[in-house]
Amino acid sequence: MKRKNNVLIVLISIIALGFLTSTIVLIKQNKDLKNDPTYVKLKKAQKTDTLRKKVAKLINLPANEKAFIGTYDAKSSLKDNPFFKEAKDGDKYLIFSESGKAIIYRESENKLINVGPIAITSEKNVEETKEATENRNDRNSRN
Repeated sequence: MKRKNNVLIVLISIIALGFLTSTIVLIKQNKDLKNDPTYVKLKKAQKTDTLRKKVAKLINLPANEKAFIGTYDAKSSLKDNPFFKEAKDGDKYLIFSESGKAIIYRESENKLINVGPIAITSEKNVEETKEATENRNDRNSRN
């Protein structure tokens, strides 16, 4: 009887150790995957595609134009721009520089907050705005 109990305890211990080991391995693989640039790009592309589809149900979007997408933050310099007057933290904005169209979209309400034309003064300004927003969005996605 005592021998059966010992065998059972050893067997349960081996199974528990196996579960623990596999859990640790899976957690490490998940962490490694999240840091993989290819995975990050894929997830970003999926989010962009999903957002674009949601907005396209509410308004016609330029068909073959890539949108620059950012997340509004009231602490940014955008708060001083009249176009962003009604925007709240977390609202997404889509900028179509070729067609000169800008859209603010509130995902939580599935609602367009503002739509309007944009005037791009120079390519340098566009690149600076993209870099600043991408850096902020990258910092926010890591948190």
